[in-house]
Amino acid sequence: MVPMRALVPSLILIPWAACCYPSLSEGKPQQRVEAKLANDVQLRSVLLQARDAVVAETRIPDSGYASRIETDVERVTRYLLMAGNRADVLYLQEHVGPYAEKIRGVLLPAETLADFAARAEAAEQEDKYRHDEDIELIVEQEIQNGFLEDALRNAMRMQVRLLQARTMAGVALSALSRGNSHVAASAVEAALEKKAPNQPWPETFFDHQGMLLELAQTWFEGDYKSAALMARREAKKLLEQDNSGYQGYWRDLGQEAAREGDIGMAADTLEHLTDPNDRLGVQTEMQRAQAKMVSPAKALEIATRMEPGYVQFETLRDIAVRQMGAGDKVGASRTLEKALQVGNQDYNFRVMRMADVAWEQARMGDKAAAEATIARGLKDNEGVRFGSDQVGGWMMLAQSLAYMGEYDRAVEVALKSLPGDTGADALRWVAYDETQDGHGDWAMRWAEKIEDPEGRASASVGIAAGLIEQITGRKEDVR
Repeated sequence: MVPMRALVPSLILIPWAACCYPSLSEGKPQQRVEAKLANDVQLRSVLLQARDAVVAETRIPDSGYASRIETDVERVTRYLLMAGNRADVLYLQEHVGPYAEKIRGVLLPAETLADFAARAEAAEQEDKYRHDEDIELIVEQEIQNGFLEDALRNAMRMQVRLLQARTMAGVALSALSRGNSHVAASAVEAALEKKAPNQPWPETFFDHQGMLLELAQTWFEGDYKSAALMARREAKKLLEQDNSGYQGYWRDLGQEAAREGDIGMAADTLEHLTDPNDRLGVQTEMQRAQAKMVSPAKALEIATRMEPGYVQFETLRDIAVRQMGAGDKVGASRTLEKALQVGNQDYNFRVMRMADVAWEQARMGDKAAAEATIARGLKDNEGVRFGSDQVGGWMMLAQSLAYMGEYDRAVEVALKSLPGDTGADALRWVAYDETQDGHGDWAMRWAEKIEDPEGRASASVGIAAGLIEQITGRKEDVR
């Protein structure tokens, strides 16, 4: 099940080990896994369904070029390659129109250093954006093959700084996870060097501060804490040299530092903030960080002093989770009630807060409380609501219902968000959960009946991810 917090927009990069295209030859263990995937009748069926759904999705009238569709094309391509199905990858390349650009190199030789060297040289003849897409794929495949040093060298070839920095951040995390501290440190150093404004237009407008904070968040979430600290320190140095007088970046740095537990740096940023709202934003994140460092009882005292809003809600939710972990179910229930009271004051996101609470109530085994909270959310969301809360509310309520095993109800609620990305997301997660629960055949039956191409494609992707995870034992990211 994808945690509710995964629904919050984030700059975090998905760990590369979970999203790279598989190499075409990774030795006997990989071949055994590929054989299992290729021989699974249910997976073959759902991948065919996903292939056709994605093709239909690319033909939605007046949809323009949508990043959501691009992601679905790339995911289905990756799943087909994992199952050794090159023929259907070729079919996609021929039938997905402009999206074929994103998968045009996936069938090229990807076994030896010589293969990658030849492809990297060929990429030098392309324009810089297409060049960098080619190199990005090469780097991903080299990481899969364990060619970490060469992956970093090829990442150095990239020309668009933001994409290059993100790619290097991924190399660093992959090297760290494989125990290669030398390449990890070199990748961090190379990524941080990209902060210097030394490239011609249009990258003179490159958001160096934003890039550094993104790197800090990426590395922190990837458990590379020392690299995250280096990125924050570089961001602070950059701001100390800034004479623009703009304080927003100091606020952003302070909030990110607090989220990463660096209360000292967060406090330092307050010296550069005069706007009361900016100061409050940093101070509230500092309180949340402090609450994580003390006992649940002390944390509750801190939470009650916080400014009402999202951060106070999330702090109370975090405390409830800790109480559940300590076996204090009664205390957790009370804390979730307090969180619900705070969430009810947030009209714009009230239903989404209810869904968050219902999720935690279900996790602690209090199905009756979760059902009651979901019922309130469903009733509230049927009223006149505007913006992202209504569609987001349907999505998150559907996810809570799926977590409780109420799949038919979850699908019914998720369909309320169609057409659109949010409804498609909801269907993908419900389908994934139902498949994980051993009912992929049921999910396939309702998924193929969805008329909306985007929703049908997304649900098919969720089923495929769930089946692949069951077969390989490796987690598939379905965000």
